[in-house]
Amino acid sequence: MWCAICLQTSDLNSRMTGDLLVMTPTLLRLFLVTGFAAILGVRVAMAQVLESPSLNTHQAFISIIVDDLGHQMKAGLRAIGLPGPVTYAILPHTVYARRIAELAHRLDKEILLHLPMEANGSRNLGLGALTREMTRHEFVATLYSDLGDIPHAIGINNHMGSLLTRHSEPMQWLMEAIRAYGNLFFVDSRTTPYSVAERVASEFQVPVIRRDVFLDHERDAESILNQFRLLVAQAKVEGIAVGIAHPYPETLAVLEIVLHRLELYGVKLAPISTLVHNRGQVSHVPIQLTHRQTDL
Repeated sequence: MWCAICLQTSDLNSRMTGDLLVMTPTLLRLFLVTGFAAILGVRVAMAQVLESPSLNTHQAFISIIVDDLGHQMKAGLRAIGLPGPVTYAILPHTVYARRIAELAHRLDKEILLHLPMEANGSRNLGLGALTREMTRHEFVATLYSDLGDIPHAIGINNHMGSLLTRHSEPMQWLMEAIRAYGNLFFVDSRTTPYSVAERVASEFQVPVIRRDVFLDHERDAESILNQFRLLVAQAKVEGIAVGIAHPYPETLAVLEIVLHRLELYGVKLAPISTLVHNRGQVSHVPIQLTHRQTDL
């Protein structure tokens, strides 16, 4: 079966654009092998890495966060082998959470606590979840236990949370605890359009940014690539854009390709902390794109 991925490409003399890269099963396996080689220490010379934490306001920047790490070592290793300053959000109290965090840290990757929060419907939130039924003491104690389980975490983003992030009081508890903990920021995954997390974080002077595009609601290469293009479009209009992905084989295969070709898309990949702390240098009012958003 053939899988066609349309990539924006050009040769050194800019004679070619919009090439069609046709991937046979053999080529697809090659890209998978390339990903595994990277985690064994092979450094890709083409990787886009920022030399300074300061942003050039005339350049478009994207950050990509890979969520839901910790349950599978194989997927985690392949994810942290992605080139450049990709950020990794790791679920607390999962089997491989600490190992993945330590390995990513050794590769100078940024790490977030992927904090489980109550969602609409009867979803399995996993260990360390924050819910509306908790007392304030239980809420904060659970948060700090989760932070303690993810070494080198420099920030937090929410796992699910389409119900909890709608409510001001638990978000106030969260942001007050984050501020008291010190040296953390928050990324609102925006699993619901009704989230108040970003607003409350700003009220408590917690550094904050929001997710703009989910890359892989649909797990096929064409859809993922289209979502990546939406992320690039957002960055070019607003200066910065944040994408969230998951360690699916289809997603990682696409990212292993496009992250080598960012100069052809006209954007640079930045660590999430760089976008958070330089947010005031560029406007960030998300444009209305056609990516699907559902409550999670």
